[in-house]
Amino acid sequence: MKKRKKHHWEKIGLLDNVPEDKKNYFNNAFDFTLNYLLSDHELSNDGTPETLIFPIIRRIGIEYEISNDEIIEMINELPEKYKDFQDNILPHIMLHSYSTIDAEAEFGSLYVENKIKELNKIK
Repeated sequence: MKKRKKHHWEKIGLLDNVPEDKKNYFNNAFDFTLNYLLSDHELSNDGTPETLIFPIIRRIGIEYEISNDEIIEMINELPEKYKDFQDNILPHIMLHSYSTIDAEAEFGSLYVENKIKELNKIK
């Protein structure tokens, strides 16, 4: 697995405002995720998991140090969950919101909220 230096993730902003004691964890989690996406995972047609997984890991990782297996599980479930969001939840949000809503950001926020609730029950 190719390792990137911490400054790589800092340079693109993923370690902004992350406590110093968690930066090594995030460096390893992001390295693992990138290597998994580039080598072991078949990329989706719309790029959804690839564009959302890093901010999702960052937001969940502030509260829980998720394992590599949990990262793979999230990557694998994101396409189905995003499709469900687009088909069943987004239309209702659009009815009661501005039409310029950022669907990916809204999905990411809801996904993180639900995943943290799930982890609270487990851990």
